[in-house]
Amino acid sequence: MECCIRLNVCTSTPKLCRKLEDETRPHLEDYIRNGRRIFHSVDKSQLYYNIIATKKSFPPYSTGSKRIRCYIRYDYITTYVKDALKKIEKKTCLKFKEQQSPVQMIGINFIITIMMIKLKCHIVKKKPTIVNLNRDTYILKKVTRFYSGYALGLLPEITRKDRDSNVIIFKGKISYLFEKFFKKVNNYPDSYYNTDFDFFSIMMFDSSFGSKYGGNHIFMSKFYPFYDNIISEYDEFSFNDYKR
Repeated sequence: MECCIRLNVCTSTPKLCRKLEDETRPHLEDYIRNGRRIFHSVDKSQLYYNIIATKKSFPPYSTGSKRIRCYIRYDYITTYVKDALKKIEKKTCLKFKEQQSPVQMIGINFIITIMMIKLKCHIVKKKPTIVNLNRDTYILKKVTRFYSGYALGLLPEITRKDRDSNVIIFKGKISYLFEKFFKKVNNYPDSYYNTDFDFFSIMMFDSSFGSKYGGNHIFMSKFYPFYDNIISEYDEFSFNDYKR
């Protein structure tokens, strides 16, 4: 469930913009005290002032003020995992606490497998999420961030309801091990209804992701080639990722 307020006011001078900020700050402080996340941005090109307050309730460990417990089994993947988690901490209210033994209740366990990629996500209470990837996967910055976002409840961008207006999928090329990452979802958190399809999302994986033939493109954008090259090169969480 998401509670959202949006205030759009066109201003012509910085003075008016500051006045608006002074008038709305008390209301924002009320939202902060109630545990809601604040996203605050100023569009200088159009001189619009936007204030958005949201509260997300999915998955269970992404709410509240407690730190999310996490366990990283091997030292040589620590750098890659922590890089992803620090990015999230820097831009959101989420905080992580690393521990020296596997998480038994709510939290995330990052471990290594010598087999194919595995990921167990539990969205029920008192169950940890298990991210089980091979070493070659962990060293890929974009992919590690993708799975970290997935473990926290973000959905692959290509599973959105409006994907058919943005991409063409070649289903016959998808490995059965990765089919779940392409299955269109019927329902998702309200925050997804407030954002458009985002080619710059960290959850928009490379077009060869999950290919049964190795390297073959599984999808292409309907705006080819304008977004296709960017998808593989862009490895940062987008504003929409943090908002969701």
